[in-house]
Parts: sequence; structure tokens; C-alpha cells
Amino acid sequence: MSLSVVAVHQAVVESLTASGGRFELEQVTVGERLYRAYRHAPASLEEFFSNAASSFADRGLLVQEGRRYTYGELFTAARRLAGSLRDEFGVGTGDRVGIVMRNRAEYLVALFAAARIGAVAVLFNSRGTATELGAATDDVPCTVIIADKGRAERLTEGDCAAPLVVVGGHGSSGTADATDYADLVAPGRRDAAAAVVDRDAPAWVLFTSGTSGRSKGAVLTQRNVCNMITNLDYMRESARELRSRLSGVPAEVLLERTPPLVSLLVYPLFHVSGLSVMAGALLKGGHMVALRRWDPERAARDIVENKVTALSAPPLVLHDLLALPDAAGVLRGLVQIGAGGQATPVNLARRMREAAPGAAQSGGWGMTETVATVCAAAGPLADARPGAAGRTMPVMDVRAVDDAGRVLPPGTPGELQVRGVLVMQGYYGRPEATATAFDGEWYRTGDVGHVDEDGFVYVIDRLTDMVISGGENIYCAEVEKALTATDDFVEVAVFGVPDVRTGERTVAAVRPRDGLVLAPEDIRSAVGRVLADYKVPSEVVFLPDPFPRTATGKVEKAKLRAAFLADRGKRRD
Repeated sequence: MSLSVVAVHQAVVESLTASGGRFELEQVTVGERLYRAYRHAPASLEEFFSNAASSFADRGLLVQEGRRYTYGELFTAARRLAGSLRDEFGVGTGDRVGIVMRNRAEYLVALFAAARIGAVAVLFNSRGTATELGAATDDVPCTVIIADKGRAERLTEGDCAAPLVVVGGHGSSGTADATDYADLVAPGRRDAAAAVVDRDAPAWVLFTSGTSGRSKGAVLTQRNVCNMITNLDYMRESARELRSRLSGVPAEVLLERTPPLVSLLVYPLFHVSGLSVMAGALLKGGHMVALRRWDPERAARDIVENKVTALSAPPLVLHDLLALPDAAGVLRGLVQIGAGGQATPVNLARRMREAAPGAAQSGGWGMTETVATVCAAAGPLADARPGAAGRTMPVMDVRAVDDAGRVLPPGTPGELQVRGVLVMQGYYGRPEATATAFDGEWYRTGDVGHVDEDGFVYVIDRLTDMVISGGENIYCAEVEKALTATDDFVEVAVFGVPDVRTGERTVAAVRPRDGLVLAPEDIRSAVGRVLADYKVPSEVVFLPDPFPRTATGKVEKAKLRAAFLADRGKRRD
């Protein structure tokens, strides 16, 4: 059965991407290299946004806490904001506009406005501390930053040098000199004309991290982002066409039976996953239901009241929804469930299938540096290769290499490398980090896995020392740096362990200086003063003896982790 599904899917791919097909491929030159791209991808983000604005003006785009915002309302505000950014701050094509706020209507307006005038939207982590935000704004300077009140206060505390536009009031905690967002979108403000930008000009800067723990800004071009948007459309259409061919039901009939797209926006919009949800809605005139913060009970009410049909979320969210008393009733209207941010535990996937049997489960693999999806699979295609992360997208290539950089045959594990039109331009202001991240034209993902003969990618482990907890990347080196900022410890090591609810959680192993008595909460609080709360270790373990190390002096975290898990196992017994 699996071979026939894969063969049918291959026929679908060839049909959709062939000359004259809706997702026809073409060869494009980026720099001095040739890549495959979607011929009919938008030329720019502004073109994509304008098409959505004109096509769906009267439809709802966002629902939040009972308030409904239409496409027309938000895009009208965006054109005014774009004009104000140009007139008041001199923002022009290629200038950087920072955005840092919770998910809210004004976030979308700011994104649309930046694209309107050809500016680069720099999406700072809204969960960052004042210290983290200060460092990020130093690394990627902006002409102006648009922030909600809470984030504006953190930016001011972190000595951000850029002028601030504050959403939701200002004037306290050092933001008195900021500009009020409401003034910039008021009636009477001049609309900005649409800018013309080059396809390979930067569009977004999204922040990611490396093993050094220092946040880096991944520069994503107009071509990157617009091909990502078309790729989302391709994934939907290819999945529908596959179901049609397998079932014998015409694709048009399946489309007619598909309810309107209503997505629960769980991911923050500074995440590539949140931006993908947004782009998916704009493609089809769908709307999103946004939460200010994660609350399972509130989310359940929003899912039912707004007839949510699509849910893409980290395992933490799915776990919390399944724990609700009427989980099956809450989830029964879903037609699509996607788990992102990390691998979905097998038992969680089974429970989701039982609670929402009518929903097609999907999965994929990608990263900020590839504008999300490198490979994906849903429904019968996912069932055909149950251990795979997905099948490689038509505009991407994936390979596994050994330690010497030699390409490995299908099925042989090695470091996964990717190339294609979705791969970032590089890290802003970090030429050395960019050079290190690439092997020629291939981006080094830091993940270990293999690719089979049909293009299905299997992700096994990570080379990088990183923990994914609740869909958030936590780099152990960053937490260790926070711990070692004091003189309290002889040794520290941070590692991840499995967790039923969050996927993974962090544990800090510490060896205090002789005679020093510390409480776990004191240590956790010290980390929380300089890092975001989700980076604070869930548990602190005090070790009296020297940590195990390799011959080259590196701490053997695998041994620490194994000892920790064995000790916890004994305690449970």
C-alpha cells in the first residue's frame, strides 16, 4: 500500500510542477548559483499582500478576544502606517523596521506596512528580557521599532537606540518620548504607494540561535518568502490531489466539501511557524483566531465558538488540549492538525487521532533559515512513511554527509544539509557565522538523519546542543553562560531530558564552590533575571564530584543525562 501511495504522489508532483502546471518550476539564478523556484510565485510580499487585500476586503482576517478585524480594516491601517513611517521617520526601501509585541492586530498591520514601502521587517523575540532585546537591537539596528507597551519598556531598559512607536499607550517607564501608534494610523494620514523591490532584496529578519547561544538574525529575501508562500499552496493542493486520486473523488468535489479555513494562531508571529499560519490564511481568504497567551480553557472556547478547522501547534499545546474533559468535543471540527517546533511523540499522535479522527495529521521539518518547510507529509502520504519527517519539497534538495563531508547513500545517517530557493541569504552582520553555516551552497542544519530513495527525510538527532521545550529552542550554552556569570560554581552543564507535556525540559547540573550553600530557586531566579522565563532550567541538580569529560576536556553531557535519568528511575521505583 505504501509504495502505491508514494507512486501516486510522485505522479501528482510531476503533474503540478510540469510546464503549464499551476506550480510550474523554473530555473533561477541567485548570485552565481542556479535553483529551482515556483514560476508563479509572487514577485514580492507587497504583491502578495495587495492581492489578499483586494480579493478578501470584507472578510474577517483576525479574531481576538471577541474582536473581529477584516482584511480591509487592517490593510487600510497598514497603508496609513506605511505613509507615516515614510513621512515621520524617513523609512524607505531597504530600511529596517523592528517589530516586537504579542500577537495582535497591530502586529499584522506593521508587517503589511513594512512590505508596502519595501522596508525590511525585523521580528524581535517578544519574550526576550531587556538584556536580550538590547543585544538584538544592537546586532540588527533599525530606523524605528514598533512595540507594544510592555516590550517598549523593556527596550528602553535595554538601552535601545532606535525611536519607538508604542502600541496601546505610552508615557510611563521611560517611554514618554515614544510616538503613539494610534496617531500614525489615524484617518487623514497619507497612504503610501507600493514600493518596487528586487526579488533578492531582504524582506524579513528572524532571530535564531547557534551553539554559541548568541542570537543571530537570519536574513530572508523576497524570493525566499514568496516561494515559501507558494510552497504552502502547493502542499495543500498536492495533498488534495493525492486524496482525489486515491479515493476516486474529483478534487473539485473535495474542495467543495472542505470547510472554510479558520486557524488557531498559537505560535508567536516572530516565529516562522506563526508567519506560515498567517500566510496560509491570506492565501485563501481564511482567518485566524489569536490568543494573547496560552490558556487551554480559553483556547477550547475559541476553537468551538469560531469553528476552528486548522491547528498547527507544538506538542505542549496538543497535550494540554487533550487533557481537557471534553477534548473530543473541542477537537471534532478540525480537518487539519500539524505539530511543529519538534517531533510529535508517537503516543501523542495516536491520542490526537482518537480525539479528532476526521482531521488529517501532518508533519514536516525545517528551520528559520529555510523559511520553515524543507519537507512535509500529511494524511496518507505521512502514513506511507510513518517514521519520516516528510517528503522533500520540489524547490529543495536534502543530503546526508559524513564527518568528512562525503555524501552518503540513501538510508545512511549523517548530518543533513539542504540547498534551494528557500535557504536564507545569511546572518545579518555575521559573515563568519554565515560562512560556517554553509558547505558551499549547502546549508548545514546541525541535524542528524538520512534521506531515502524516494526523497523522504528522516531526522534522528541533533548535532547542536539544543533543547526544544514547548516548541521553543533553548540553547544550553546560553543558559550555561548565565550560570557562569557568577563565581558560585566550579562547573555547570545544562542538558535536556524527555518530558511528557513539553517534549523536553532543561536540567542544570552544577558543582558549587566549596562551602557555598545555594538553593535551587536562587539559581533559577538568577537565570530568570537575564534570560526569558522559558529558558530557566526546570530542575537544578547539585553534584559534589568533577563532571565526566572527554580527552579534550569537554563535559560528557550524555553521561550526566544518563545518570540523571537513572537516578529518577530509581526514585520512581
